[in-house]
Amino acid sequence: ALFYSHWHFLDHVNHHHLANVDPAWSGYDPEEAGEHWEMIRKAYEVIDRCVGYFLDHMDEDDHLLLLSDHGCIPVSRQIWLEKFLRDKGFLVRKDESLPLAVMDDHWESNIDWEKTKVTLKPATMIDQSIYVNATGEERERIQDEVIRELRTLVDEETGKTPIAIALKKRDAPLIGCWGENVGDIVLVV
Repeated sequence: ALFYSHWHFLDHVNHHHLANVDPAWSGYDPEEAGEHWEMIRKAYEVIDRCVGYFLDHMDEDDHLLLLSDHGCIPVSRQIWLEKFLRDKGFLVRKDESLPLAVMDDHWESNIDWEKTKVTLKPATMIDQSIYVNATGEERERIQDEVIRELRTLVDEETGKTPIAIALKKRDAPLIGCWGENVGDIVLVV
């Protein structure tokens, strides 16, 4: 027999509370940290009880495997990538009155493909890849130009760089990204 369960509530708890307990996070408030710690503790207590239940009902031939789909750290680096690409002239839209967001229903149809050098995958916030609208040497030149802009970008409010790493697709296997679904420029923010 096999039992499988996905406990997504811990992801939700981490996204809402983890940064608030990290003194290095830009939005940290020591007066609120205790409340956030309490929510994190309660979430882990639920998990501990569930794991304990399974262990109590297993025999010597049973196995328990726990794994995580990803880690979680406080988000202190953010970038509005659509705006950055538009402002730098890499992404050109037909109608500026429409929302500047990959989640907009008109994202792809609003791109001026003849003027656009790069774009983002529509309807996803997970894929932080940039896709180049060119081939051959032109693709290489555009990749170099976009990567240079990303690596030198500084947030005026914080004085920090929101891009940790920007790599060409051919170099992205170094950080575990490869395959046909990986963009031409891979970002770690």
